[in-house]
Amino acid sequence: MHRLRRLAAPAAILVVAAGLRLWGVRWGLPAGQEIASYHPDETVNLVNGVLDRGVLRPHLDIGFYNYGSLYFLLWQVAAAVNRAYGVVRVGGSAPIGEPDRTTTVAALLLVGRLLSVTASVLTVAVLMALGRRLYSRAAGLAAGAICAVAPVAVVNAHYATVDATATLLITTTLLAAAFLLSHPNLRLAAVAGALAGLAAATRYNAAIVLCAVVAACWQARAPWRAVFARAGTAVVAAGMGFVAGCPGVVLNWSKFRGDVLFEASKSAAGMGNLFRDTGPGWLYHTTVSLRYGLALPLLLLVGSGLVHALVRRERPSLVLLAFVAPYYAVIAMAEVRFLRYVLPLVPPLALLAGRFVAGTGDERPGRSRATAAAFAVVAMMTLLISGAMSASMARPDARDLARDYLRRALPPGATIAFATTPAYYSPRLLPEFGAPTPGSVRRRLILTAGSPWTLRLPAEGTEWDLAVLAPPEPDVVVLSDAETQEVERLRDPRALEFLERVRARYRPRVFESVPSIFGLSLGKPRWLPNDWLYTQPRVTVYEFRK
Repeated sequence: MHRLRRLAAPAAILVVAAGLRLWGVRWGLPAGQEIASYHPDETVNLVNGVLDRGVLRPHLDIGFYNYGSLYFLLWQVAAAVNRAYGVVRVGGSAPIGEPDRTTTVAALLLVGRLLSVTASVLTVAVLMALGRRLYSRAAGLAAGAICAVAPVAVVNAHYATVDATATLLITTTLLAAAFLLSHPNLRLAAVAGALAGLAAATRYNAAIVLCAVVAACWQARAPWRAVFARAGTAVVAAGMGFVAGCPGVVLNWSKFRGDVLFEASKSAAGMGNLFRDTGPGWLYHTTVSLRYGLALPLLLLVGSGLVHALVRRERPSLVLLAFVAPYYAVIAMAEVRFLRYVLPLVPPLALLAGRFVAGTGDERPGRSRATAAAFAVVAMMTLLISGAMSASMARPDARDLARDYLRRALPPGATIAFATTPAYYSPRLLPEFGAPTPGSVRRRLILTAGSPWTLRLPAEGTEWDLAVLAPPEPDVVVLSDAETQEVERLRDPRALEFLERVRARYRPRVFESVPSIFGLSLGKPRWLPNDWLYTQPRVTVYEFRK
C-alpha cells in the first residue's frame, strides 16, 4: 500500500501530461483532398523525411538533412507498424495511389504526432527520475509537474516535428550524466555520450548536451587521467551515436553537408521580416520565447530556481547549467528565433525550479510552506493556460470557419484578393494552398488549379501588391495576422498603404482562435510569436462596401 501511495503522485503527473498532449492532437489535419496540415513544417517533414518518392517504405538515406534523421526513421517504423495493424485510420487523400485509411496524409501525420506525444510524456517520466537522482523525490515531482504543464512542451507535443523527440533524448542524456556523476566509469561515459549523439542525430544543436556529460566527468573528482579518459570515451561514443541515428552523414555526405550549410546560413541571415529588429537574441528568448513558452507565472518560478542554482553552485546543478548556458548562448546568437528553440531548456530549468521548491532541508518551516503554496498556485495557473491552448486546438480552427463562411457567402465567379501567396495561414479554399513547396511553385499551382472564384494574387516575387486591389475591386480581401503583424510592427510603407486602402473601402469580418477553457477566455494579444500563430490565428475577411 505504501508503494502504491508513492506511485500515485508520479502517475497523476503523467496522466495530466498525456491528457494535455492528446487533447486536440488532431488539430488542423488535412481532410478530403487537402494535402497539408496547418503546421508549416509537418507535411514537408512527411514528404521529405518519411516517404520515398511519395511511397511509404523504409529507407535510411532520407535525402533530407535540414534536421537530423532519427525522428524521421522512427516515424517510418511507426507508420509501417500502423499500416500492418491499422491502429490509426483517418480518411482523406493519399500521397500516391488509392487511399488506404492507414496511409492517408492525415493518418501519417497523426502517427508522427503520436510519436511526439509519446516522447513528450516520456520526457516528464525521465525528468522525475533525474530529479530524484540529482536532488530528491520532491524535486523530481515538482520538475515533472512543471514540464507536464509548460505550454511550450504541451503545444509542441501536438506536432509531427523533431523537437519533442530531441528534448526526450537530451533529458535522457542528462539522466545518464547524473549516474556518471555519482558512479564515474567508462561504461556510463559511453552510454551518456551515445545518447548525446542520438540527440544530435535528431536536432543538430542538441549535441551541446555533451557539455553536461563532460561536466559530469569533471565534477566526479577523479584524477585528471581518468577524467580525460571518460570524457574522451563520451565524445567518441557521441560520434558513433550520431552516425547510428543519422546514417546519411555516411550514406549521402554531399546532401547532408549541403542541407546543414543551408540551415546554418539561414540561421545566420534570418527570415525576412519575421525576426528583424527584435533586439539581442538573449533578451528576445527571455522576454518572448520563455515568456510565452512558460507563461509569466512559471517563468518567474523558473527564474527563481535559476538564481538559486547560481548562488548555491551545487555539483548536480552545475551539470545542468553546463547544458543550459551554452545552449542558450547558441540559440541567442542566431537571427532565426522560433519559440520552439527553447523547448530543450524546459526539463533542466524545470528541475532547477523543482530544487528551489523542494528546498534543501535547512529552510525555515514558514519559508517551505510559502514556497509550496506559491508552487501550487503557479502550477494550477499554468495548467489552465495549457489546458486552454489544447482545448482551442480541439475546436474548429479560425481558418476553417473563414473558409466555410466564404463558401456560403460568395457566389461562383466572385473575386478574392490576397496580399501574399496563400499558405498555411490562409483559409483552405483550395488544396494547393497547403502545398509543401516554395512560394513561387505554390503560386503557380494555385493559379492553374480549378477554382469557382477568381483569385487575385500578388505578382510573382512580390507581396502587398496594390494591383490586386485595382478596379474592378475584389469582392473580398482575405488577410491573416501571420501576414500583417510583422509588417505593422516594422511599419512597412507598402504594406501599410495596402492595409489603409483595404480598411477604408472594406468591412472586416473577423474569425479567430482564442485559447479558452470552462468558458474562461485568455484573450489574444495584438502581437504573438510566430509559433503561437499556428494554433491561434486571426483571419479577417474584408468585404467590399458597395
